[in-house]
Amino acid sequence: MKRNNPFALNPNTKIILRQIGVGFLVLSVVASIIAGVWYGSRAASFTIDSVQVASGETINPELVKQQVETELEGTYFGLIPKRFSLFYPQKAALAAVMEIERVKDVTISETDQKTLKVSFSEHKPHSLWCKTTLGADCLFLNSEGYAFGVAPDLSGGSFMRFITTGREPQLKETLVPSTLQYNNFFDLIDRLSFVGWFVSSIEIDQIGDAFVTIVEGGELKITLAASPSELVDNLRVVLSSPEFSSIAPGSFEYIDLRFGDKVFVQKEDEDFATTTDSMEAALQEIGAQLDE
Repeated sequence: MKRNNPFALNPNTKIILRQIGVGFLVLSVVASIIAGVWYGSRAASFTIDSVQVASGETINPELVKQQVETELEGTYFGLIPKRFSLFYPQKAALAAVMEIERVKDVTISETDQKTLKVSFSEHKPHSLWCKTTLGADCLFLNSEGYAFGVAPDLSGGSFMRFITTGREPQLKETLVPSTLQYNNFFDLIDRLSFVGWFVSSIEIDQIGDAFVTIVEGGELKITLAASPSELVDNLRVVLSSPEFSSIAPGSFEYIDLRFGDKVFVQKEDEDFATTTDSMEAALQEIGAQLDE
């Protein structure tokens, strides 16, 4: 007869002990990994301790540095410092710097595992986007028509002023949908100045029309669908006709150029209309003069 070993463990006990041993082993491995990550991510050779910022034209480099330093504070999940060079929050730091008015095209790179280098360019004022034709409450627009900063109260005509009917100026938005459309305004302004008509402001409505205010008085009503050359050619044809030869800035209320070859003129409370097709010879003569 086989005698039972009084020291033999119950099979269920063996299973429990085995599970305890495996659990202890797993916990030991996990604890070792956590300890390794904890101490490894805090090694001085992998800790960002310096942020270098290239000098800006008008923006204080210390402000840029402060934005980056703020994003480097703290840890991920209470374990890995954000200053750990292999996992520093580059996207968050870029976004923080971009929040500064005038900042454009930010880059952040590592010169070594302890130093970050921040470079940026600045938006430059090109024109103003204002709430009213009086020029108050304006934003700066860059050369692409993007509103990047609040403008101080400015007098004089150093910047072209734009107004949008039914739409207030908004930071980080564009005046018009495309850069081409924005540049067309300045093409038109240049073409008008060539004939001695200087623009003080342009008001844009929500249906694709614009109203160009002339410095000495008078307004041109235009459609954004027409090219600057087409608009100015139609205006030149009107001005070359005998009945409108006396028209000059300050002598009319408006000239409506929105209807292609049909031009309407409001002068001294009287409406006039002319068809540019009927003056094709005048247009050809103007073109010949320009060629010369």
